[in-house]
Amino acid sequence: MLSGEVKMKIIGLVGLGRVGLKALDILTKRKDLYFYGFDIDPSKKGLLAKYDNVDFIKISDIKDLRSYLSKIDLLMSAVPSREGYKIATLASEVCVDLVDVSFISEDPYTLNRAFIDCDKIYIPDAGYAPGYSNIVAGYLNKKFNGLKILEIYVGGIPTENIPPLGYFVTWSAEDLLEEYTRPARIVINNKIVYVDPLDKIGEVSIPGLGSFQWFYSDGLRTMLRNISAEIMFEATLRWHGHLDKIRVLRELGFLDRDAIDIDTHSVEIIRLTSRIFEKKLRKETKDMAILYVKALGKNYEKYEELTVVYGEVGDYATPRFTAIIFASIAELLIERDLKRRGVLAPEELGDYIDFFRNKLVQYQPSKNYIIMRFSMS
Repeated sequence: MLSGEVKMKIIGLVGLGRVGLKALDILTKRKDLYFYGFDIDPSKKGLLAKYDNVDFIKISDIKDLRSYLSKIDLLMSAVPSREGYKIATLASEVCVDLVDVSFISEDPYTLNRAFIDCDKIYIPDAGYAPGYSNIVAGYLNKKFNGLKILEIYVGGIPTENIPPLGYFVTWSAEDLLEEYTRPARIVINNKIVYVDPLDKIGEVSIPGLGSFQWFYSDGLRTMLRNISAEIMFEATLRWHGHLDKIRVLRELGFLDRDAIDIDTHSVEIIRLTSRIFEKKLRKETKDMAILYVKALGKNYEKYEELTVVYGEVGDYATPRFTAIIFASIAELLIERDLKRRGVLAPEELGDYIDFFRNKLVQYQPSKNYIIMRFSMS
């Protein structure tokens, strides 16, 4: 299985959801890699039958991974956010390189020393946004030798404002709802400020796409440590009307972490709401994943960048954009001798921006599915 003149790299991928499966589909085309696919759902095994370089391994608990991690060269994690830090901690204990796309609430730098001592690398937030947005920010920060203003607008939304919410679910609904409840960190006058994500609803016009509403989201994350700017924020895009409806749901308690008793079962309210979203907001429609970055350099250089990935029914843009960057960061780690050890934030990969731009084009099913525009003045 692993014989041959060139020694294969063995990759472990835990979490075979939408993003994990798409990343696996991208990477299995490389014949120098062999994969262990880990998931708690035994039905995922059937989805891997088409690959001749993947073994499915059912796990019942994260602890079950421990015995396998010594056999792999790189671990990729695409688990829900509530489990992500547990995976990262385990990787630091076993000493294996980790690329993680999970939107964890914990600070990844708490594991920095452990990964340094292991002589291993931990790349968190290895997705679309955060992820590729960080890479663009890191590229600009170096290009302009510092920034005065950095505005990042991101959004995975249907191509049209469809009822009832102008939105449909293509990724973890629980992680989606958490964006409306988790305090967002932004930078105002060089200071980190915590804001309620739904306190302010703004509006932005994006060239070629039209007008959207936005709310502050907690996507700066490691950039708060690694990039200095007078004003810096990430805002998530939605069609007009969506955020007013989400505000009502939150005021009514549908996004609460409190548990309620239903007959003999205790259910966390936000998890119940997420299941309703999963059931009711499944639509047969096309979507798009937008990244629009505006920056002002220290010497007042202006820069705008727009990247739009278009999806199709059953091959949606947000998980595809996320999976492409997730897979590409893993490829970068496999192919390049990255000298750094410990936590390596994606904004520190700004020097490789052309590598990622090329991968975005390479891994799209059609060149018509992507728009990339850059302008500087």
